[in-house]
Amino acid sequence: MDFTPPDLPRACLPVQVVPVCTSQYIVSTLSNRTPKIMARRPKSSVAEDLTVLVAKLPWWLGIALAVASYVLLHRIATPPAAPTQPPTLASQRAKPDVLQMVGQGLATAGQYALPLICLAGAGLSAWKRTQRRALAKNVTQSTAADVLDGVSWQQFEQLVAEAFSQRGYTVTETGGGGADGGVDLVLRKGGEKFLVQCKQWRAFKVGVEVVRELYGVMAARGSSGGFVVTSGRFTEEAKAFARGRNIELMDGTQLKSLLRRPAQVPQQQTQAPARQNPKATPAANTPRQAQVGANGMPLGHIDATAGYVTLVRRVAQRGKNAGDAFWDRAGHCACKGTHRLIQSQKDADLKRRRSNTMSTMLLYKTTPVTAFQQNCSIVWCSETMEGAVIDPGGDLPHITALAQRLGVVLKQILLTHAHIDHAGGTAKLARDLQLPIVGPHPDDQFWIDGLAQQAAMFGFPPAEAFVPTRWLADGDTVQVGHSTLAVRHCPGHTPGHVVFHSAQAQRAFVGDVLFAGSIGRTDFPGGDHNTLIASITQRLWPMGDETVFIPGHGPESSFGRERRTNPYV
Repeated sequence: MDFTPPDLPRACLPVQVVPVCTSQYIVSTLSNRTPKIMARRPKSSVAEDLTVLVAKLPWWLGIALAVASYVLLHRIATPPAAPTQPPTLASQRAKPDVLQMVGQGLATAGQYALPLICLAGAGLSAWKRTQRRALAKNVTQSTAADVLDGVSWQQFEQLVAEAFSQRGYTVTETGGGGADGGVDLVLRKGGEKFLVQCKQWRAFKVGVEVVRELYGVMAARGSSGGFVVTSGRFTEEAKAFARGRNIELMDGTQLKSLLRRPAQVPQQQTQAPARQNPKATPAANTPRQAQVGANGMPLGHIDATAGYVTLVRRVAQRGKNAGDAFWDRAGHCACKGTHRLIQSQKDADLKRRRSNTMSTMLLYKTTPVTAFQQNCSIVWCSETMEGAVIDPGGDLPHITALAQRLGVVLKQILLTHAHIDHAGGTAKLARDLQLPIVGPHPDDQFWIDGLAQQAAMFGFPPAEAFVPTRWLADGDTVQVGHSTLAVRHCPGHTPGHVVFHSAQAQRAFVGDVLFAGSIGRTDFPGGDHNTLIASITQRLWPMGDETVFIPGHGPESSFGRERRTNPYV
């Protein structure tokens, strides 16, 4: 049996449906590459998991854990000293403490097993450090331009870890969830934390989505800065987003240069010229510029000539100046103000061009849900961390877990339209989290009323109809924290379809109106092809060629690219 799901772009046709059970289907597009079947990961023992966990720590910390665990467990395993007085009749009749006996038994075995596991992890950590140094040496000594292309993603992360370790950072490997996924390294130096994401993309450019996602995670975790390291290149949009923020983009050439550079010892203090008369010049109270890296990370302290006060560079963690660098007194901060750090005239001009509202960024993370791989997006305000979920079609545990991982507090549900793969999980999510439902346009009421029938027709879990807390109309706005989304009514795919647009972030969440290289279907009740084309050309194109849109299915694109190349518009 072949059928066309309601919300997949034309570019994905034809569609093959493989029955899995009576109520579940897997949809795969014949035009895309064949899905890979991943081998099941063999189960590991608790000892192996603990060893791997300890191996991610510095080797000396593993040894310290081994000593601490032996001392603690040995104390528990050692039975109390025998009483010096003869036992009484009551003590002879008392039942033995079973829980204490079990605890002593486990501690007796654990006092040897756990330290051995910690020592094994410490040894593995030391071996990995040796391997990293050897790998770094081979890379730095190689004259081949593509030397980084021959390493695996695990080796690439090892190189990055070694590069930062040589710079004096304490490196913790997090794993990152595999190749090109998540935060891979956590760096600590001078009481500050930095996040690193590694991208072993040999022939691709790293886009702004990766940098934007890391910026959001930095805000959620309270990090002072971040690094995105790739063996490839970065797009101009990614560079523009990172410019002026506490994120450094590092390509393969810069990574090799960092590995070749000898380790630098931070200079704690710069000699002042004349201490005898600190009031001799008006500049006596002005701190001199310290050496900073390409991202503004401090290479050392500076000295203020008046009173020899040592200043350090810090990064604001919250408030309207979040992400900005400033000078602060080393150690305890007793100052009443800060001296803004400007690295260059170019960065200063960029800062001045940005309005005050730019300190509050609209961030987002898109994840595919349901068998139709519908793009559900979590959007949030970088300052308040309050957010909304757009089109929760299903897989609600995955959506809520993602929001928790990002540190986002969901405040509302936004709907572009009411097809099953976009609105199927709305009623349950709203009930479970007590969230208001915003959208779509009232003309989609009949699609909301028919959600149960849609779920049965396309093999989705049971879905419930609902009444939106607020209907939307063209020209409305929706507030997400301190960020604003403009609403445009774009009928054609469904009569009540709306689009959410952030002019500040140059992003539009268009649902199934437009796709990369395709447009939405119009052969469903209430659909109309001419109306859809008018919505695209009259409502979407005016948002600007540089605006990137997030479609309901498939990859992102820009309105400018689709205006030039989309054959259906």
